[in-house]
Amino acid sequence: MTLRANEATALTAVRDRAALAGGPFGGWGCALMFSLALLATPLPAQTLVLPSGLSVDFFDVRREVVGAAVIYRFRYVAPDIGMMGTEFHDIVSEIEWLCSTHALPVVDRSGPRAGQIIVTLMEKPVEFGAISPDVIQFFEAYSVQNDRCIWEAF
Repeated sequence: MTLRANEATALTAVRDRAALAGGPFGGWGCALMFSLALLATPLPAQTLVLPSGLSVDFFDVRREVVGAAVIYRFRYVAPDIGMMGTEFHDIVSEIEWLCSTHALPVVDRSGPRAGQIIVTLMEKPVEFGAISPDVIQFFEAYSVQNDRCIWEAF
């Protein structure tokens, strides 16, 4: 499942309202049907300002289930990383901040408990899974333990 911009926040609100109705899926059935309608409706992008002052736009989030693990991939567009000559060591603390202050709270409110969160910063939008050597991208993976993002080496 892929959600863009504020759709993740909208899904949380829908799920919370749908849970009141109950049902065999604890409200998730209604939330799923309504969220499918949301996916067809473009919503405004969410811009975040990182501690360094760099602005990033939330691009999308993907949820994958691999065995018993639930993996969330949060992707952000940061056009200025291409102009700054940014290296990984310059941006790693910003990626961790995104995991802790944006991705983790969204996951906690909107779906099954995360086993892992992967954060991507990209210079410009790239189709998920596409190879694009001309676009600067940084990736970092975190396990979720005790409501914290814990860095994992790829």
